[in-house]
Amino acid sequence: TPPVRYLPCVVPCKLYFPDCKTTPTVTEERAQEVDFALPYMNVALGVVSPDSAVITSLDEIGAEDEVIVISGTTAETYLEKNYPNIKLQKYDAYADRDP
Repeated sequence: TPPVRYLPCVVPCKLYFPDCKTTPTVTEERAQEVDFALPYMNVALGVVSPDSAVITSLDEIGAEDEVIVISGTTAETYLEKNYPNIKLQKYDAYADRDP
């Protein structure tokens, strides 16, 4: 068997996750460079909304609404595939927040 080739974290981070803080979603393109493990957990996605406009289903998001997602995450992939009419505001990283 050929020796295992380890790809430094810097390569996938620079290619797909400039801040190295997001959880990578497996795609065909990424799988060419990164040897992903089999799924080992389920991920739940949620929507944060004000008390005055509680969202209980993604079907409630209107044409004038926008959903913020982090680029390269499972949320982005899921919404693009399953809810292509939802407008997405995409960001490269979560905003820094002072305590």
